[in-house]
Amino acid sequence: MSVFLLRALPAAPKLCSNAASTPQTLPRPSTLLLRRAFASVAPSLPPQPPKKEQNHFTSNVSPPLPPPSTGKPTALESLENQPRLLDRLKAAGQISHLEQPPALTATQRLLRPFLFTLAVLVALHVYTLYWTPPPQDARLFPTIPQSAATVFGLIAINAAVFLLWKVPIPLNWRLLNKYFISVAGLPTAFSMLGCTFSHQSLLHLTMNCFALYAFGSTLCDQIGRANFLAIYLGSGVVSSLASLTFHVLKHRFHVFSLGASGAVAGVIGAYAYFNPDRELMFFFIPALTMKAANVVGVMAGLEIWGLYRGYKRVDHVAHLGGLAWGAVTAALWWRGVKERRERRLKRWWGDRV
Repeated sequence: MSVFLLRALPAAPKLCSNAASTPQTLPRPSTLLLRRAFASVAPSLPPQPPKKEQNHFTSNVSPPLPPPSTGKPTALESLENQPRLLDRLKAAGQISHLEQPPALTATQRLLRPFLFTLAVLVALHVYTLYWTPPPQDARLFPTIPQSAATVFGLIAINAAVFLLWKVPIPLNWRLLNKYFISVAGLPTAFSMLGCTFSHQSLLHLTMNCFALYAFGSTLCDQIGRANFLAIYLGSGVVSSLASLTFHVLKHRFHVFSLGASGAVAGVIGAYAYFNPDRELMFFFIPALTMKAANVVGVMAGLEIWGLYRGYKRVDHVAHLGGLAWGAVTAALWWRGVKERRERRLKRWWGDRV
């Protein structure tokens, strides 16, 4: 109490040694006695730290205690740790959770795709032998030329598969991952045909469809729907098998392949065989024209160069396989047409032909 009272009293003025120069008022006796008493007691007291002001309304309230830990994450932490919806859908659309490709020999990986490719080629050959053009009134689009309807139908299938890739449904992705993409590490037989209708990039789809329309419409008019489909689908499965074989023998099991480029390359090869001197104009360089046979030669050279340099962005083996199969198929077909024509003429006219 004494300390508190002493601290509450006003400080006394100092006494000046020269009273004449600076007159001072002497303090009252009671104040002087208190100062002397404090001076005699203060040296024996320990120094006191200054007191902090307390809020009497909250000083007695203890801070809130954290909730007891149960070892389990809270609902908010569980929600933050959960994968995103798109990641969960992708995981549900996987066809395999293997970290490494299965230990199979090259024969085990390639046998079923080879047999499937062979079966498709045989079926296409039989289709060309027995197909007859339908009457005009029996067609689905009678007012559209048959070549345009065929090419637009193929473009529509490619576009539909492209849209299926963009729909986040696990069932779609499981089917597409299994049958519409060729994976060297885990190959399936039907993927040899399915991957030729599969695109994941809009630019890839647009380029292939544009080339298919530019060359396919004329070729379909020249050789008919059945022969055109045989060249297109045959080039597709052969190019897929060639690409798969290359990657398996190189042990590049992490590589996958998809796209209609091999089938379109086959169409371009067949077009160049039937129209070798046709002048082609490049839409991005209108002043540059080149014969169709030379275009195919340049394409083959670029693909071989890319394969030699090891460019891995483009499937050069598939392009070369499709290009070669289209040209060879066109040559064999045309040779068969001429032989059948000669036999027919001999049967009609005998030795006079």
